[in-house]
Amino acid sequence: MNALQLYGRYVRVYVAGLMEYRVSLLLRLLSTLAGSILECVGIWVLFTRFGLLGSWTFPETLLLFSVASMAFGLAEWLGRGFDKFPAQVATGDFDRMLLRPRSTVLQVLGTRFELNKIGRVIQGGLLAWYCLTLLGAPLTPARAALLAAAVVGGAFVYGGVFVLFATLSFWTIQSVQLAYVLTNCSLDMFQYPVEIYGPWVRRFFTFVVPLACITYYPLVAVLGKTDATGLPAWFPWLAPALGPVFFLGTLLLWRFGVRHYHSTGS
Repeated sequence: MNALQLYGRYVRVYVAGLMEYRVSLLLRLLSTLAGSILECVGIWVLFTRFGLLGSWTFPETLLLFSVASMAFGLAEWLGRGFDKFPAQVATGDFDRMLLRPRSTVLQVLGTRFELNKIGRVIQGGLLAWYCLTLLGAPLTPARAALLAAAVVGGAFVYGGVFVLFATLSFWTIQSVQLAYVLTNCSLDMFQYPVEIYGPWVRRFFTFVVPLACITYYPLVAVLGKTDATGLPAWFPWLAPALGPVFFLGTLLLWRFGVRHYHSTGS
């Protein structure tokens, strides 16, 4: 059995377990959808007061939110095992993974799936369609591909953040709050255009943790807007590619952490 087949089996087993509690799953899906709707209401309230945010209108900002929401939902859906990894180090469960003839990355990914987060992905997709219709933006094949790349690239960025803070668990298990800042709190930040933030914030979230590269910059190109941050005109088209690059970088750090891990029994 290859890695892809094993991962598929992990998914099937986990989903089969969730289906035993359908009412609970439905309630969690509804709560996720309700949370996303309340976030949209928060953006609407802001625009009823100020009208514009920089050069961005309410539908354009709502499109930013929808892309960030879909990306974060995908990352939570598939990569939650890394988000919950510190508990495995604390209890010694990770030691058993090291004894198995399979990749530790694959095993950690297979420990948990947040199926209810698919609600965030669906809601984000419907919202993106509504915003594009409302704006009348001409969605050419190139722009549609860029929008899809932004969502996938964003899932890689958020997944990379999960891996990064899981790696820190090899030395400390007290990094949860910092991880929360770079995941949930950053989702709140990047539902708004990055041009409203200071230069150092823009640079950090463009070239270090490239969250701006999966919301603001791709949508500048999709909507045909002018980039207010001063980067070259070609950058928005390549920005989503920084997501997989960031994720691969965090996997290298993960391998370094595994090599330097000391068992709880040692």
